[in-house]
Amino acid sequence: MMSAFAAKARVVLTQHPCDGKSNEITAIPDLLSFLELKGAIITIDAMGCQKNIAKHIIDAEADYVLALKENQPTLYAEVKRTLDREIQEDRLSLDETIDRTHGRLEIRNFALSTKLDEISRKSDWPGLAAIGFAECIRDIQGVVSVESRYFITSITDPVRFREVVRDHWAIETSQHWVLDVQFGEDRNRTRKDTAAINLALIRRMSLNMLRRNGNQKGSIKSRKIRAGADDTMRAEYIFGGHRPS
Repeated sequence: MMSAFAAKARVVLTQHPCDGKSNEITAIPDLLSFLELKGAIITIDAMGCQKNIAKHIIDAEADYVLALKENQPTLYAEVKRTLDREIQEDRLSLDETIDRTHGRLEIRNFALSTKLDEISRKSDWPGLAAIGFAECIRDIQGVVSVESRYFITSITDPVRFREVVRDHWAIETSQHWVLDVQFGEDRNRTRKDTAAINLALIRRMSLNMLRRNGNQKGSIKSRKIRAGADDTMRAEYIFGGHRPS
């Protein structure tokens, strides 16, 4: 299942299955076609870094930030070489953020460049305006890991680029982790007919309701307990109701 997730609102907008006769590359345009994209910034993992997907987004009057990996070997090498050289020669400043929580230190560095001279087939990518770099250094109780990512994008604002990339990373905890821990999605083994798709839809609808309706105090777990124990609160979560500040 693929989901379209609104990062700021933290809600799932739609979902689309990938069956045995398809894959993400062909399914992503179908999923995007369900959405009003005008004015939005679409972020997709490296599987979605495809020319036709970039065109679909630009034609819808939206922008994109597409992760780039070795599935596009020539483009990846050109983007990496350009950004690495600019950073090493101090021609491109890094935007650094530092987060410390519960024994965990995360240092993130971001850079965005509009220098596209060495991108050999840049005209093949509709709307391409910049290339980006994001590095995450994690120190978790003395264990250090470093992850670097490269991007192509139609936006040129470095601050907006940083915000969008951070929001994309947050999807893992805002959606995938919650669906697994609170709804047992990864442990579910339902496979018959369309049952798995239907249950995935119900879980996402339920998470949306818990986040947008009813009493917002406490964790998702506590809201589930309140909904199960109180008919009035359950009705508020399902049908909407007062959301105390």
